[in-house]
Amino acid sequence: MSVDSPKISDSKFGIEFETCVIDIVDGNVEDNFQYFPIYTKKANEILKENGIEEQLFFDNSLDILNREYDEKTYRVEYDITVECKSQFVHLDKKYPVHIIEIVTPIIGYYKNSIDTFQKVYDNVIKHPDFLYEVNDSQGLHITISHPNHKTKNFLQFFWYFEPIIIRFLPFNRQLKLEGMAKPLRSQFTNFEDIDEKIIKKKYSAVNVRKDSYEIRIINPDIYNYDHHIYWVHLLIGLLWCSITIPIEKLDITKSNDLVDLFKELFDILETTGTDYSSMKKHFTDVYKKYNSIDK
Repeated sequence: MSVDSPKISDSKFGIEFETCVIDIVDGNVEDNFQYFPIYTKKANEILKENGIEEQLFFDNSLDILNREYDEKTYRVEYDITVECKSQFVHLDKKYPVHIIEIVTPIIGYYKNSIDTFQKVYDNVIKHPDFLYEVNDSQGLHITISHPNHKTKNFLQFFWYFEPIIIRFLPFNRQLKLEGMAKPLRSQFTNFEDIDEKIIKKKYSAVNVRKDSYEIRIINPDIYNYDHHIYWVHLLIGLLWCSITIPIEKLDITKSNDLVDLFKELFDILETTGTDYSSMKKHFTDVYKKYNSIDK
């Protein structure tokens, strides 16, 4: 392999956590927007305590809305689509519940960068002061990119494996996809018909951006790091396969058989040279849990 050959580690990703946060120490502020500076200040103090403040910081200022995403900023934003309870009771005390969307920086798909993300997740997002309400109004969106990506190739790979990818979701979320993240198969009868220009819109399972793809179907589970990182591995693995494997290698006659699709998905992911055994077990357990595979 030459120095300039593309690698899967050239990929990048970012995650949007839509959630409802309860701050059991400093959260006695009713107004959502008054709480944002409190959360941001606290998050940055925690970063400093853990020695990673020089690399990253949290920002809730309005000017982030006019800035491009970068590799340092965790953005603290408001999402009008999220619904939260007005109060949360913890140890017989009532606390306000605040709508919050945490958007990660652009994260490199290599060990040191992923390890740093996990430090922020473990120390800030899962800090003992923060509790979360998880509900169906929330989403978890993962954006992925690679400098050698080809949009139609990725969309065709996603279309092909979409029936099994959807089955990794809770059944109640599968039923709501048409309204919030319309599957590609609901938009295109077959993958030869895919038109990337048509799906450059927000409420598609895959939102095509200028140099990246936002995957919108994923169910929120803010307490579970493995849930997030395994979805990242799955999606970036699929993106990488769409770069390195000709679409003709996929057997379109099997594209509706869920058992065959599951096997084929992990067979092609193994060609990336990455050990996906733990991720395969995770997703095997997930669709057994949701009883989503036809017997």
